[in-house]
Amino acid sequence: MKRRLLIAWIFLQLYMSTLSKMDAMTLRGIHLLFVLSLSGLFFIDHKKLSYVFAGLSASALGAFIYLYPQLSLTGGRLGPVHIYLGLAIILLLLVMALRVSRELAYICLFFLSYLYWGRWVPGILGHGGFSLYRLCDHMVWGSQGIFGLGAGVSMSYIFLFVIYGALLKESGFIQMIYQFSHRFLDRSQGACAKMAILASGLLGMMNGSAVANVATTGTLTIPLMKKSGYSSEYAAAVESAASTGGQFCPPIMGAVGFVMAEYLSIPYSRVMVAGVLPAALYYVSLFVQVHYEAKKAGIRGDLVREDFDFWDLLPLLSILCLIVLMLMGYTPIYSVLWAILVLVVTMQAHPRRKFRGKEFFDGLEEGGRMALKISLACILIGLLIGSVTLSGFGINFGHLVLSKLAGNSLILGGIFVMVLSVILGMGVPGVAAYIIVASVAVPVLLELGAPALAAHMFCLYYAVLSNITPPVAISCYMASSLAGSNPWKTGLLAIKIGLVGFILPFLFLLNPILLGLGSWTDIFLPALSGVLGTLALSVALSGYFKTKLSKLEGVLLFIAGLALMVPGQESDFLGLGLGALAYGLHTRRWKVEKV
Repeated sequence: MKRRLLIAWIFLQLYMSTLSKMDAMTLRGIHLLFVLSLSGLFFIDHKKLSYVFAGLSASALGAFIYLYPQLSLTGGRLGPVHIYLGLAIILLLLVMALRVSRELAYICLFFLSYLYWGRWVPGILGHGGFSLYRLCDHMVWGSQGIFGLGAGVSMSYIFLFVIYGALLKESGFIQMIYQFSHRFLDRSQGACAKMAILASGLLGMMNGSAVANVATTGTLTIPLMKKSGYSSEYAAAVESAASTGGQFCPPIMGAVGFVMAEYLSIPYSRVMVAGVLPAALYYVSLFVQVHYEAKKAGIRGDLVREDFDFWDLLPLLSILCLIVLMLMGYTPIYSVLWAILVLVVTMQAHPRRKFRGKEFFDGLEEGGRMALKISLACILIGLLIGSVTLSGFGINFGHLVLSKLAGNSLILGGIFVMVLSVILGMGVPGVAAYIIVASVAVPVLLELGAPALAAHMFCLYYAVLSNITPPVAISCYMASSLAGSNPWKTGLLAIKIGLVGFILPFLFLLNPILLGLGSWTDIFLPALSGVLGTLALSVALSGYFKTKLSKLEGVLLFIAGLALMVPGQESDFLGLGLGALAYGLHTRRWKVEKV
């Protein structure tokens, strides 16, 4: 029964996202009705309690859908029934959040409680207090709370792309990546780690959850890396860093890019283009580091050549269709619907993986389960955004940072926003983490003069990278449980491996040209110096080139890498000079040791 209801909801959502002409609040109400009810059936273990919760959720949201049109016609004045119903919806949402995403539930509870105890906070962060009437009016019956941006994006973009990602997985997408890796990586050093990076990055951009990505690909890649000679901590750290990076990797960016496009009111293709160079530099860094780590540890080629089956490349046609349509200017919803259709049709030609009934509905069920969790997180974010807008916390916090802490320094303001982004994003799915951070931190960067796209990308990177930032580092905990490694050591290694990701946001905050804000001739030299800087920095982090780097060589390469990554002729010349010096010293020492 649960499976049938879930699949029925998926088809209803497809209709609502494309052909329905209902008003936005009714569509979002129906979306939340199914999300809460089905979450109760799937995520509450006690059978009777699950049915009770599902029934209460369906009743409360059904009443909301019935009462909202009448309320809007009467000027929006709430009566007792509206207040009690609003409180019931908030309570049901929080109860389910504690089952599915405990960390996010605690964050939302903190901000909700702030609406009460904030009246006693002195200074700019305090407020005058809010009644239950204002709370329910803003959070439930208005468009800035539960039924705001998070619910809207969840209902349309995120839902469709999560389903698409699940169908891709069911089509053998992961196996295709492994086949591709076997074919082209073959026996190169660190091939298993490179395969893990490729698989985790490609799958991560589809599913939007770093933890789910680690759990999916890590079960295969981590044992292979350990078997080839990497330590347990290193294998887990590579998997964590690669899975996390998928959430800011175009073309899909874990569906976060669609939320950003909504915020900025720009075409998604613009966001996608902006994410290309930073994501490429991040993954180049990962590949270089695992390569030289393999050389340092004496890990030889570790993939056995297998026959390559070109039928396994069929899922790529679907992805190509998606990218081409979005670059042509079609909406993400239109593009992903065509991508799903192309995937289903082309897989019928596969001699071994035809999309018959069972495979198709298994993919829908898996996608539906993932969509429930991510949709619940996005809707729950409405409570946080509503608390921020109702209390004025976002504006007041920005004023505090600007007037007391950062002054007029974009770098200093960026550091405070970075810390805040990492804290607020800890333990939260990528889409939800970005929405939380953007609602609080983006105004600070805009006030300091940062371009809007750069400010949003800055917050996105640090919100996502909180997945590998101790003490929470939820992706690292998942990977370490699979690898049998120390979670704290895994987290620290993941930061080292993903260090380029922590540096990049400051670079495109200071020089947005790295986000493609300029002509190709303007972008070419900064991109080239960024690649050279990433290579130098990655070699320095690995501590090995032709032989083990000395401390002086490592420091010189590290500084050279940073200088090359910072756009500007002076810094480029400095980086090239220091890099040449480090290379000369290293080569001379290597020749002496070789003799």
